[in-house]
Amino acid sequence: EVTPTGLWIVQENQADGARIFENSRVSFSFESTLLDGTPCYKASVQNPQLITIGKGGVESGVEQGMKWLREGSQAIFLIPPHLGHGNFGDRERIPGNSVLIYHVKVMKVE
Repeated sequence: EVTPTGLWIVQENQADGARIFENSRVSFSFESTLLDGTPCYKASVQNPQLITIGKGGVESGVEQGMKWLREGSQAIFLIPPHLGHGNFGDRERIPGNSVLIYHVKVMKVE
């Protein structure tokens, strides 16, 4: 599925857990790579990432994609540069104008 902003979402399962909305606190594991498979960042099931939707701290493409998921969902996000790190990258592992691939698993929604 492609969102109006250009984010691609492939849901790997249809979970029936809690839905994710603006201001939801979401705990999730993920692995991110560049389009060529070069690893970028990850958070394991044992040490998940925790975000509040709408508060930043993560790529806007990740926040947008989360709103399509539920607790227990697994999905792949294909994040275009304008929803990722833009023209300049993150100056560490992600070059400018990079498309990012995120494999995510939503563990908990509050």
